[in-house]
Amino acid sequence: MLSSIHNKILIHGATLRSRALTLALIPFLFITACSKSDKPETVVENCLKELSRDNLDNAAELFAGGDTQLKWFKMYYDGKDLSKLFDGSVKNVFINGDKAIVTYTPTKTLFNAFNKDDLLLLEKEKSDWKINFKESTILKNAINGGGINTNLYVLKSCIKEATKKLGRPPMTIQEIIDNLEIEGAKSSVRSYSRIFDYYPEGKTIDGVQGVIFYSKEPYKYGMHIGSTKKNLFLSGDGKVIAEKRL
Repeated sequence: MLSSIHNKILIHGATLRSRALTLALIPFLFITACSKSDKPETVVENCLKELSRDNLDNAAELFAGGDTQLKWFKMYYDGKDLSKLFDGSVKNVFINGDKAIVTYTPTKTLFNAFNKDDLLLLEKEKSDWKINFKESTILKNAINGGGINTNLYVLKSCIKEATKKLGRPPMTIQEIIDNLEIEGAKSSVRSYSRIFDYYPEGKTIDGVQGVIFYSKEPYKYGMHIGSTKKNLFLSGDGKVIAEKRL
């Protein structure tokens, strides 16, 4: 009888210890699960959904730098209808180490540089993906109407002028320069040739046919910039990430 009671006490004690151990592990398991970094596309989806609902404080947690980045967002979209910002369609994702680019389709075009699509740049902050809205804005402005777009437009104009004189497309950068009249244009072509390779007959690169210019080195976040006669595109890992009409 005593032996039976003793066994029951031991079994009961073991059960209590097992339950206590399980309860002790729950917070650890919860912390571990929550600390796992989301995919960059998930972060973009969550952030854009919060922004489109005007939940700016919630969205701020997903920006690199928090409130500072949120100020950039408010400046960029000042007076715009944020409910039109996002329709839930995340498209291309390009990851380069601790940096990433995600493109998405806004419900209505507000500010974007790539036809119907927009993009956000992300970086890892303490192992978690965060949106760098400032860098995204700088990149889009540069491509939409700044240096990149202008440089490629000038190059195309110089090729057109040289082609008119030669009666055929110039085969080298030097041949372009030799057939330009304005010294400033010649200087610009020399400068751009340090950035871009020139393919006079067009080349297939990253799945794009007829590429005339392609950056010698990645431009930002591991992306290359290329151009056909009609389009400018960003690419990485052998695929187009975003493109727009020149």
